[in-house]
Amino acid sequence: MELVLLFIMGAILVLTFGIKVTDIDIKKQLSGKEIEFTDTTFIEVDMKTVQSIAHSSYGVRADGVLMLDELNYHSSNLELLRAKKGTYRDDKIFLDGDVFVRQKEGFEYRAQHAVYDKAVEILDVTSPFFAKMNENTMQGNSMRYNLRQKEVLARDIAAVIYTAKK
Repeated sequence: MELVLLFIMGAILVLTFGIKVTDIDIKKQLSGKEIEFTDTTFIEVDMKTVQSIAHSSYGVRADGVLMLDELNYHSSNLELLRAKKGTYRDDKIFLDGDVFVRQKEGFEYRAQHAVYDKAVEILDVTSPFFAKMNENTMQGNSMRYNLRQKEVLARDIAAVIYTAKK
């Protein structure tokens, strides 16, 4: 019996001093990925109204940056903002791949790259674009659209604009 007790005490001592206890940093194990989701709708609200609605087929938030696939975005001034890829950094959405913008009243824009600043409601198209409203068309190399003032500033444009007959 004494031998069994000595053996058990020896095993306990070996296990006690042999196990190394360390703090495991969970954030390091996740390698920056905070959340991953599919087929999700985000609704941004303030105290009174819905500010915007965004839908994505797939998304990941890593290191404070939200990356979305097949982004569809709506706000009070935008009927639709769509892109294959959208990346949220602070108040800006970086849009890449088949960017499509439809105003509530006015033109539809198509481009490959754009940046939408939600705070000041300005869309910067950073690639060649095509715009259409009814029969009116416009092409250019870059554009800045202020949604609040409904003003467009574009570079190197070619446009066909139809005016009302008087």
